Parts: sequence; structure tokens; C-alpha cells
Amino acid sequence: MHLRLRPAHVIIPLVTLAVGIASSTIAREGMTWYTMLFKPSWTPAPWVFGAAWTTIYILATASALLVYEKGRQHQKKYYKAALWLFAVNALLTFLWTLFFFYFHEVCCACVDAWLLCISAIALVAFSWRSSRLAAYLLIPYSLWIVFATYLNLMI
Repeated sequence: MHLRLRPAHVIIPLVTLAVGIASSTIAREGMTWYTMLFKPSWTPAPWVFGAAWTTIYILATASALLVYEKGRQHQKKYYKAALWLFAVNALLTFLWTLFFFYFHEVCCACVDAWLLCISAIALVAFSWRSSRLAAYLLIPYSLWIVFATYLNLMI
């Protein structure tokens, strides 16, 4: 199979990288505030969040590229919706970081997190139509988002 480089092959990883860098920068700047919050005893250590998000961004990028490739060839109707969901999801992810770590608006972040849960689950469903592997790659992300939403709610 010959893979021709298309703009999406560059844009998708760049968007993921931009969201990751921007979110990481904002989170790092809000870490002093975060350490002062009352958190449940089962809150993971800070390094776990970095490792989890790095893994999630890599898996989500691979998933989006698979959806793009498979969908572009076979499932045009679903892959466009899935790609829009990836974009919405990236925006919601960035907004959560902004609400929580920059504005310290825990309630707004929690509402955003619920929307992110819905978006992540929808993303798995729409990706499934184009590529089962792409959907499987998003399952850790969906589980992490549900866990993070619950953690946000407990704060």
C-alpha cells in the first residue's frame, strides 16, 4: 500500500502537539494553585498525569490519522463527522485546562469535563465506523476522561 503524504498527515499531529504544549504550559503555571486544593486521597501523583496525557495524545493522533485514511477511502460520511469530533474534543480539552488551571474555575471545568466525556464516547463510536483499531486506541482516553471528570467533581 502506497501512502501519499497529504496535508492532514501534518495538520493532525500539529494540532495535537499545539494542544498538548499549550495545555501543559497552562497546567504547569497553575500547579502551585493545584497543590493547595483539597483532593481525594486516591488522586494520582503529578507525574502520572503527564505520562497519561502524553500516551493519550499519541494514541489520539494515531487514531485520527487512521480515521482519516480509512474513512477517506471507504466511509466518507462517518470520517468527516469523526474528524469534526476530534477537533471539538481538542478544543474541549484545551478549554478544560484553561478553566481549571488558568481561571481556577472548578465548576466551569467540571461542566467542560462532562462535555468532554460525551465527546470522547462519541468519538469512539464514530471512529468505529471508519476503523476499529482507531476506536480501540481511543478507549484509554475515554476511560481517563471519565476518571478525570470524577476527580474534578470530587475537587
